[in-house]
Amino acid sequence: MALALISKLEDAELWRREMTAAIPGVDFRVWPELGDERQIRMAAFDFNLIPSGIFQRTPNLGCVVYLGHGASDFLPAADLPKACR
Repeated sequence: MALALISKLEDAELWRREMTAAIPGVDFRVWPELGDERQIRMAAFDFNLIPSGIFQRTPNLGCVVYLGHGASDFLPAADLPKACR
């Protein structure tokens, strides 16, 4: 299972340390080095960083964490999987 941090603001190494401790064996990836995006099942997004087409490239995404206030700029994304709404 792969978890992706898609952020310019968050401390990626802190996230890596915490997520790998909390979820043994997790494949933690940091944007823009996401590897095979089809393997990503969970992703945490910055409020101002939703790469174009990211949801089309992550068809197995089942959990989205939005690191912002409200989600009015996030939920209308046409390609956001229904499972994540």
